[in-house]
Amino acid sequence: MRLKSIVLWGGILAALGLFLFVAFQSTVTRGIDVGEPVDGLRLTTLSGDVVDPGAWRGKGVVLRFSSSSCTTCPQDGPLLERWQQDLGDQILVLAVQVGDTATTARAALMGANSGVPVLLDTDGAAARQLGLKQVPAVYFITARGTLSSVSNVEVARTDMAGHARLMLAGGPTIESEVRSVSQQLQCQECQGRSAWESDSRSSFDMREQVRNRLLEGERPAEILQAIADEYGEWILMSPPVSGVASLAWLLPIGATLVGGGAWALMLRRARRRLPKAEAKDDDTAALEEKRARLKRRIDEYM
Repeated sequence: MRLKSIVLWGGILAALGLFLFVAFQSTVTRGIDVGEPVDGLRLTTLSGDVVDPGAWRGKGVVLRFSSSSCTTCPQDGPLLERWQQDLGDQILVLAVQVGDTATTARAALMGANSGVPVLLDTDGAAARQLGLKQVPAVYFITARGTLSSVSNVEVARTDMAGHARLMLAGGPTIESEVRSVSQQLQCQECQGRSAWESDSRSSFDMREQVRNRLLEGERPAEILQAIADEYGEWILMSPPVSGVASLAWLLPIGATLVGGGAWALMLRRARRRLPKAEAKDDDTAALEEKRARLKRRIDEYM
């Protein structure tokens, strides 16, 4: 009886633990890590127009997140305007109101952000996608659309210059992306080496081209395709298998399949012939035995 109670309570606790784990996983989002693409943010303007984050590509973006519940945030308006003036056209500063409607946002801001566009994240989807933990918070997005850094302190205490320098340089992960793309490109002056491994002038220029394309907002796959279109597919360390080149891959596979099929067919036919041969041997032995008996009888009569 005691063992049954232990098993019962163990099952209840396990079910409760599973329920809490599932509930926790469904309500808490991991967010976007530094270096990852910031895609598909669902934001609208105060007039209700949907914002296309893809239009930001090629320009650094500063997203200041706030809400009507933040009592100090409306005071950040002049500072955000100064950021935009100091950074110029290379960076776009935007104020995002989380959980607000156009009416509540206008009431909370009281026109303080007149020089900075105000966007709405009414249902909080963008905040959850980014993993927003508190307001105010500032997210810095590189021109290539990746997360550069996050500031979770008040706007007045944010090291804007430091974050901006890192963002304009492509973010902390740009070197690893330059290496990754360059490793997939052939050195033009040497055999069997990538543009990352080679110290030739053409490889140096190729790495700089990759870096500049990343800074302009192109993604690695787009860069590889553009360079392949310009130089030909030979420039890729692993060119795609297509056309006549695909025969080099398909012929060995086809030959193996055909050979395997022929071998299986031969074995099958051999197994089919084996019983017939054994039956033939049995018939011959029986005939010889019959002849031997007949010969013995003849000898007896003689």
